Amino acid sequence: LIHFYKSLQKVEINNLTMSATKIMQDIENDIGQVLDTNTVLAELNFLHHVNSKRRYYDDDIIKKALYRYEKIWIPLMAKISTSTQTDLLHFPPTDVRWVWHTHMLAPKAYAQDLRASTIGRVMNHDISLQNDVHGTRSAWENFTSQPFHLNLDKDYSDQVTDVQSESGFTYDIVSACKRQSVFFYQVSLPHYRETDFLRKCIHRYCMYLTLQKLRPDNFLVPCYDMDIVWHTHQVLPVSYAEDMNRILGRLLNHDDSVNDRAQGSKLSRTSEQTQNLWKETFNVGFCQPGAMYRGQPPQRYLSQVPAAVLKELFSLEAVDLKCKLVTVKLPSTHHLYHVDARVDYTPALFGHSTVLNNYTNEDAIEGDGAKLEEGDTTLRSWTFASSFEPIRYFPRVENTLTVKIRYEKPVFWLCRSMKEKSDGIKFNAVKSSGMFEENSLEGQHTFSFLDNKSVTTVLERGPTYKHAANQIFYLEHINTQHVPIPDEIGSLWGPIPLDYAPPHADPTCPVIHLGLVDRTEVDKHTLKVEENRITARILHSLSLGMSAVHVLVDGKMVVMAHTVGESTIGSVAALTGLHFKQRQKKVAWRAMIVKDSSGDVGLLLAAWTGAKKGVKGVPGSSGRRGVPGIPGEPGECTLIWYNLATREQVDFEITYKNRYAFRFMGMQCDLMQGTFVKHKSESHAVLKMCVSLAASVLYLLVQPVPEDISLARNKWLLGQRKGVKPPYLDNDDALAFQLAGWNVRDTMPTNQNLAKKRKDESRSNYAAAMFLAGCGGIIYYTGYYDGGYEEGGGGEEGSDWIDDVYDDDGVYGIDVGGDSGAGYGGDAGDGGGC
Repeated sequence: LIHFYKSLQKVEINNLTMSATKIMQDIENDIGQVLDTNTVLAELNFLHHVNSKRRYYDDDIIKKALYRYEKIWIPLMAKISTSTQTDLLHFPPTDVRWVWHTHMLAPKAYAQDLRASTIGRVMNHDISLQNDVHGTRSAWENFTSQPFHLNLDKDYSDQVTDVQSESGFTYDIVSACKRQSVFFYQVSLPHYRETDFLRKCIHRYCMYLTLQKLRPDNFLVPCYDMDIVWHTHQVLPVSYAEDMNRILGRLLNHDDSVNDRAQGSKLSRTSEQTQNLWKETFNVGFCQPGAMYRGQPPQRYLSQVPAAVLKELFSLEAVDLKCKLVTVKLPSTHHLYHVDARVDYTPALFGHSTVLNNYTNEDAIEGDGAKLEEGDTTLRSWTFASSFEPIRYFPRVENTLTVKIRYEKPVFWLCRSMKEKSDGIKFNAVKSSGMFEENSLEGQHTFSFLDNKSVTTVLERGPTYKHAANQIFYLEHINTQHVPIPDEIGSLWGPIPLDYAPPHADPTCPVIHLGLVDRTEVDKHTLKVEENRITARILHSLSLGMSAVHVLVDGKMVVMAHTVGESTIGSVAALTGLHFKQRQKKVAWRAMIVKDSSGDVGLLLAAWTGAKKGVKGVPGSSGRRGVPGIPGEPGECTLIWYNLATREQVDFEITYKNRYAFRFMGMQCDLMQGTFVKHKSESHAVLKMCVSLAASVLYLLVQPVPEDISLARNKWLLGQRKGVKPPYLDNDDALAFQLAGWNVRDTMPTNQNLAKKRKDESRSNYAAAMFLAGCGGIIYYTGYYDGGYEEGGGGEEGSDWIDDVYDDDGVYGIDVGGDSGAGYGGDAGDGGGC
């Protein structure tokens, strides 16, 4: 009976699928006359142009543009255009087109508002048309005194206070324009410009319209790949209205104000219903790689580092400093007959003092203390003139210009006169003077001490200049905290593809706080910069399937990276310009996307490649010669940096063979020592630091590690350390790996931790909740590439491959092969274990 009902259900699904397929084919043929990949590209290009000038999202610009659209453009079009065909001959300024574009994305309100306006009808528009604006500009300038192009550098706040309240439109265009910045970010990755992907987008939009036709009473939520095509269709307003009435019998409205992604919200509930209906209707999955919610735009969370701050951070401010005069005043005590004034320069914490001047009282150029008489107790003074060349002084570095005053007195022993040194005065003339804090160019500063002693220095400061130097940044562990994951997850994690923590998530996650301590090389000396202005934090959550790296300057986050998967960035194979070597194919890739205040910068991909199992040797016997084992290879972490703007690729490796050091775009990174060396001519140093830290995290995410590391370490030691040391045993010694999460590895979403969880629990119980496009929804994913580079290849290959690199004891690389032995009776050894 169960089998019978299942058969009926299968027949019913097949019939529904066949019916839906026929409807979808008709829709595809119908709207194919209007929508193609070039039209969608024109929509994306317009959104990109607006997004590149982010003033279009500001309140005063939107309101000013709204005024110009409602009070100038629409009345002008009513005067110079007589039909929906002639509407297409006129091209507005960008600000007007922007608010007009947003108005059209609410088709019902748009039709209602335009019919109630001075034009009295729906005004037509075609996003793919880029007409010559000169004729329109002339008509505009004859119609109004307002300039045709809006000056984006001007603040219009005082001019637009009443614009929204005085508008006759029913639709809130101002709020809608601001929401578009979030929408464009979802469709801004390069795969949205690939022809094959856009064809799939149009096909799935036709599927979405089919579902709308079959389920007219449901609030259906699209993925972003469908949504961009839907937006494109709506900004062809006349065609859209005709197509919807013909296909659906109604004008399909679009409401992007439903954007609360909290668990249990309308968005969450209806997106889950949409997934179920989609599967039921088409018998295919709803989610599409590269079409899922990517999180908030990074501009809301990341700050831009001012050029002046970058100069301060990556070039040393230097001045030429000279100590012109030193005057010493002190009461002469009995037997005192000699005074030394010595000026030392100590360039840094690790530098060595250089004696610049050393004077005695006989060298004084003036003063009454040049000749001391025994027993004289009057106040005496000495002034010494400095003759040394100016020194290069770095205000940001721990330099010292030390003045030392030393007294000597005669003593008599065995009737011979001897000199004995006594304690004197020592102080830092630069720091004590405060001349740099006060920004004085030069000055005379007097320092008083006990017993009426005083020293006066006359310092002369030359002009400030920039000194280019190589800089070494050392990783420094500040602390590791396990902090609660807030409901609004972005307040801790930043702009990741998750707005709210799902109910199944662990309540806390580790946050590793790091400092990047600046050591600067000057004249073969290493100078320690006092301020620690660049810091970082690294976050992990196994239950969220997420790792993130934040780099901060002066406490503000400026660059970040977080793990991503196919659901948000699409297939690795689809990345244009990305080339894989043969050994890089069909491996379990992981990826992190790197962002700054301008948006997405690049993708960093990582995989563990080159691991080979060794073959055990065969021991020799009295009648047979032993066979040596074949060495195994533990492999290495292969990384690819893919620049999303230029689509350029940079390959590098993290391997024990190079002692975990690599060069990335000019920056030398040593993960064992935890140092990043910035050459004096390099740029984008903060970004490169973030990528280097992300590389350390990815190394740990993809590295094969046995469950019992202590057992593996003991086996390696007991095996007399034969062969290649397993790389994971170096993690304890490599500072960058420790600080990237090795010490909290149980909380990290490593390949192995995720694979283990997948075996222990159902996927929905532990994977990260990711919200769908347009209007939300939840899917579950592990946040990494689980399988092959080639389509259809890989499946569960990632987790299986991890297990395959070990021998039966869960250890690899212990023994690279035995000795073949001497003659037939020799020992072959244990063979390779990698």
